[in-house]
Amino acid sequence: MAVETWLRPDILSSELFPPNYDVYRWEREDSYDGVLVATKNTLITHQLPSDPSAEAVLVSVHTQIKNSKLIIGSVYRTPSATSEEYTTATNRVIEQACHSQRSVVWLGGDFNLPDIDWKTSNIISHQNPKTMNQAYINKLQDTGLLQINHSPTRGENILDLFITNRPSLVSRCTTLPGLSDHDILLCDSTIQPTRTKPIPCTVHVWAKAEKQKMKQDIAALTEQLLCTGPVKTTVHEMWDKIHSALTKTLNDHVPKKTCSTKVHQPWFNNTFKRLSRRKSRAWKKAKTTQKDHDWQRFEHLQRETRKACHTAHSTYISALITEEGDAIRLWQYVKSKKCDTTGVAPLKKAGVTYSDPSVKANILNEQFCSVFTEEDLRPILEIGESLHPDMPNIIISEEGVLKLLRNLNP
Repeated sequence: MAVETWLRPDILSSELFPPNYDVYRWEREDSYDGVLVATKNTLITHQLPSDPSAEAVLVSVHTQIKNSKLIIGSVYRTPSATSEEYTTATNRVIEQACHSQRSVVWLGGDFNLPDIDWKTSNIISHQNPKTMNQAYINKLQDTGLLQINHSPTRGENILDLFITNRPSLVSRCTTLPGLSDHDILLCDSTIQPTRTKPIPCTVHVWAKAEKQKMKQDIAALTEQLLCTGPVKTTVHEMWDKIHSALTKTLNDHVPKKTCSTKVHQPWFNNTFKRLSRRKSRAWKKAKTTQKDHDWQRFEHLQRETRKACHTAHSTYISALITEEGDAIRLWQYVKSKKCDTTGVAPLKKAGVTYSDPSVKANILNEQFCSVFTEEDLRPILEIGESLHPDMPNIIISEEGVLKLLRNLNP
């Protein structure tokens, strides 16, 4: 991505880039400013339509991830362009880049917004109109985008931005000395999260331990320590001796095994493994024969396996969330479902944006508490004094009348 290219239509892209690059450009008629996006021609790319009033280029890159693409955008905002129409056009480009929720979005360029503190999403100065700055902040929050760069790119101002909807995939965002009065913004990012492969660990099989031999070794060690006369040894030397003896006993009489590094679902037992194997065999047979009854059998097994897995998963979760459930397993399950490590985004309350973790926790707690109501447990009917012992007077309270009316007219 590049901005302020100052290229004219008569300057060919081949004069600036090697032949193995595809270059998408946008230029003004007076050859001022201009933006471009350059990609290697080994990638399948095409330019997306964008608002012609904005200085921007959007490029879609085909990825191997199903139903997902990479959207790259180069955007430039002229410092003197503070009109509402220009701001709307630039924000419309941001919306066009986020047309697909499954796509990874990279937007970069010189936005010339020095008034915004991007860590807190607050306006800290007044070089530009407040309404314009707030419009850009609101647009990023509405589209779920986050500005990553927090390093000044010109003097003490953060003018060049890198905006994405997958902040956890960005491994580096730094600045380099530039060719002009702006520093170059360098970002390293991936388009899909990488799964960390579990490290094989060795555990002891205590069920097969030779406990009698272990007792004999411990007894011999105890007798050796007690029967030895007074010697000049320190506490650390004595502990090293005990530790080495216990470790030798453990390694000699307790067998070991290496745990598998495969990730298994805790509710997936042998029954589901057999169903899965049957489904796989049915699929291979149907693919080979291409007969209707074989495909019907595969679809039946597929539905049966899916239903059994959903039922087992629901049962497993229901058992964890009860008071008698295993809290450790519950939080292990919650952590395994975590897809993003950035935490909670800055929250706004009474027009002020907060990024402090404790303040955000209090804001969320207040929001959750506000959606619950306390049920009125007072009785609708009250028993009053009676003139006759067998016929009590029924008195309807004012709260009871209101409750009856709400039930009759929901």
